Amino acid sequence: MSQTVDKYQASILRNDIKLNVAIELASPQGWAQYVGREGLMIGISTFGASAPGDRIAKE
Repeated sequence: MSQTVDKYQASILRNDIKLNVAIELASPQGWAQYVGREGLMIGISTFGASAPGDRIAKE
């Protein structure tokens, strides 16, 4: 990873923050590396849902 990307990630994913949260309107797979062991991932783990985004989020 480049130093620019590393610096950006360090500014967003700070070590002094105890709870990182990832909200993904698709599969939350892959976010664990960013939210950490104590983090929270919110996403859709079902397949085949199709509708406008606001309706999918509501359902």
